[in-house]
Amino acid sequence: TDAHRNHRVSAGGSFSKELREIEHTILVRDEEPREELLQIARDAGWDVDALRNWKSATRDPPLNENECEMAQKQDPTWTARCCDVELIAYSVVHVALTGLLVWGTIVLDSPIPYKVAYRTSLLSMLLAPFGTLMRWRLSRFNGIGRSRWEWMPFGTFLANMLGSIFSLLAIGLGLRASTDMHRVWWASVKGGFAGSLSTTSTFIVETEQLSRAYPRHAWAFFYSIGSVVCGCILGILTYVWFAR
Repeated sequence: TDAHRNHRVSAGGSFSKELREIEHTILVRDEEPREELLQIARDAGWDVDALRNWKSATRDPPLNENECEMAQKQDPTWTARCCDVELIAYSVVHVALTGLLVWGTIVLDSPIPYKVAYRTSLLSMLLAPFGTLMRWRLSRFNGIGRSRWEWMPFGTFLANMLGSIFSLLAIGLGLRASTDMHRVWWASVKGGFAGSLSTTSTFIVETEQLSRAYPRHAWAFFYSIGSVVCGCILGILTYVWFAR
């Protein structure tokens, strides 16, 4: 109804705050709103069932039990043994790959064609895990906002801003490098560390989720445009400061 769209009832009262809370509770937290909120919704003529139906229709289907879960139920100690084996396997693979990358970087010190490109690729792969781990730690800040900022994914925003700064910092310092090895290091920081620290896929997914969870607000627009603009500004300022 027109009263529903304008967040008003026939008596002239405004319940936009209550409507936002109902939307957030059902769409984001996946919980049932408080009884007083449901009563306000009924008085205002809001179709809360439509929100529930939409949430149910877009919810991912439940996953079937896999073999690991079934084995865990049959043997409680299976999880510990499985984790130990996986940890050992991952450690061996990690050490082997790291050793190969370091060995390749050293070997490519000889005068061979395209050695700068090869060494840049190898060093980028060595630095990439540090950027990935840093972004993973920053993800803890997603959803820490309170009140009107609870929708903001601060962790992803901060990761992209730092990625822009480190990327342009590496470009600026690379232009001032005097040796091939220095240029290789700064190119590796840009492509490996900064490239793994920043994220485009998560940024796009979060923007799409915000537009679906808060269809009545422009927060998805603010987040997407704000991230691009802030990243450009910080990157340009960093480049100008270190490349001059």
